[in-house]
Amino acid sequence: MRHVLSLIYGLFGALAAWVAAAIGANAFAFHAMESAGAPLPDGAWAKTKLIGYAGLAVAGLILGFLATLRLSPAGPILAGVILIGGQVVYEYKANWLELKALTEGLKLDPAALALPSATYAPVIIGTILLTAALSISRWRNPKAVAETTDYTPAEAPLGSTALNDTYGQQPIDPFAPTAPTYEPAPAAPAQPSMYVDDGEGATTQLPHNPAGQQKPPPPAYGA
Repeated sequence: MRHVLSLIYGLFGALAAWVAAAIGANAFAFHAMESAGAPLPDGAWAKTKLIGYAGLAVAGLILGFLATLRLSPAGPILAGVILIGGQVVYEYKANWLELKALTEGLKLDPAALALPSATYAPVIIGTILLTAALSISRWRNPKAVAETTDYTPAEAPLGSTALNDTYGQQPIDPFAPTAPTYEPAPAAPAQPSMYVDDGEGATTQLPHNPAGQQKPPPPAYGA
């Protein structure tokens, strides 16, 4: 459906832009004729530069809308083909552009519809529209792109709500302090000290003499 709507925009947009450009070009031509003192057709209204600039601006707005159309690139392609085709018709069958019923109804010059092609601008604008349609992103459905960009529980980023609901845990903070994973070694049992303090001086060490054993006397010299 979006391709059909884009084709409708491209068809009527290209034709409307061509007519707006023809009105603008006709206004510049009539202004030049009036400045030179040449007679104008009865009821001619497009004869000032302001109308000329307004017509060209409207044509630019329509073509800019077609170039940035997000529905489908089919519309810009059709518009580009119409503009380039109009230039080809002007080169070989210029009389096909003299639609007297339209020009007489708009009070324009009979050759007004051929004036946009006289500047060869349709070739430039048509090429721009065809180039804009080559973008890969324009061929994608915006709804499909929006669905693929949503996160699924398996693709949820770390710490997101989806991840917490799936695994039932809180977000992991890499900067939070962690408790030590080792246990301190048990303290060694207290050993009896070999040092005593008599309260009068420095601590002295008692000789090692097991209970119930006397120390033998030292040997006599010369014995």
